Amino acid sequence: MLKTHATPFHFVIMSARAEARAAGSRTIEAEHVLLALASQEGIARAILESSGLDHDAILAALDREFEESLLAVGISLEATSPVSENRNLDIQPRFARSAKLALERAAALVQKRITPPLEPIHLLIGVLSAGEGTVPRVLAIAGVDAPDLKKRAENALH
Repeated sequence: MLKTHATPFHFVIMSARAEARAAGSRTIEAEHVLLALASQEGIARAILESSGLDHDAILAALDREFEESLLAVGISLEATSPVSENRNLDIQPRFARSAKLALERAAALVQKRITPPLEPIHLLIGVLSAGEGTVPRVLAIAGVDAPDLKKRAENALH
């Protein structure tokens, strides 16, 4: 059996897949990457926690974002059927557009101005660079100043 040594960046990617699988999602979204970053030791996690965004806080904000999205289209969470707790943990989620964009932004940081290898902090900046989507809505719901958070992540690169 071939042993491989996963870098911190790859470990975050594997954790994002596990977050998606645990949520019953067939796709890995940027929010799964954010959750993975919040659960890994390192500077990315420290930056998130300094804004009050630990793993549980992000999950709570995601729940509120989901409920607000339903309300925006006239659906009450109480009126919906409960989510099945029998999630298929055998699914192999694929990267969705939001996560692919975060990865592309992270790679661009390395190509443009930062020496390789890719680190979780690059991925955090990639996730925080989204101008729209679930992550920006979640950050707003959590009361986080997203531009300031991104700036602090960028400053951590120097």
